[in-house]
Amino acid sequence: MKIDALFTNGRFWTGDAGHPEATILAVHRGRILAVDDIDGLEAREVHDLGGARVIPGLHDAHHHLSFTGHRLAMVDLRGVTSVETVYARLAERAAQLPADAWVKATGYDQNLLGGQHPTAEAVDRAVGGRPAIVEHVSAHMLVANTRAFELAGFPDRRFPDIDGGRVFRDAAGRAEGLLQERAPWTRSGRSPPTSRSTTRWRRSSSPRTRPSPTASRASPSPASSPPAR
Repeated sequence: MKIDALFTNGRFWTGDAGHPEATILAVHRGRILAVDDIDGLEAREVHDLGGARVIPGLHDAHHHLSFTGHRLAMVDLRGVTSVETVYARLAERAAQLPADAWVKATGYDQNLLGGQHPTAEAVDRAVGGRPAIVEHVSAHMLVANTRAFELAGFPDRRFPDIDGGRVFRDAAGRAEGLLQERAPWTRSGRSPPTSRSTTRWRRSSSPRTRPSPTASRASPSPASSPPAR
């Protein structure tokens, strides 16, 4: 039988306990026709894989393309090892923006900062009064500055306790800036993302996700996308 292709000299994971690994794969019309037992098969193309490991393509059923694209536009704080560098990078971005523009950063890790989190007041100084958010590398908390709280409807950082979240406070009871879990997602004073913003973020993130073993991805509801600024 004439088939489309043979892939030889590979280490194919089969998922079959009785035959966990194969070395030859026969493919015809986009389907796997046989593994190892290729008697009677003649291929139009033969590809030598040089002993490479081959696994099925993975399907990511919960990939936030819009989150990825949104973060690509932010100041990248991954790997930063001092809180002073965090503020310096925020100041550098702020200097490139209009006076009322949002300064957004992502990826800081307090474990690399000696246990410190950025504070609203220090971020205020770094960004020159512009609204700013600094997202944690886990995406389960962020730091908002004073202007960001004001625009969300909470002047002087008088922010309420949130069920399922945690608000860190100073001695006067004002939010210090750090908000955990559900607290950052309070919708008061914040707009949902527009379809145009979500589409732009997804398009910008797609090229970054292609060099991966993931064969396909499903994005959750756009309603779970980060708020547009």
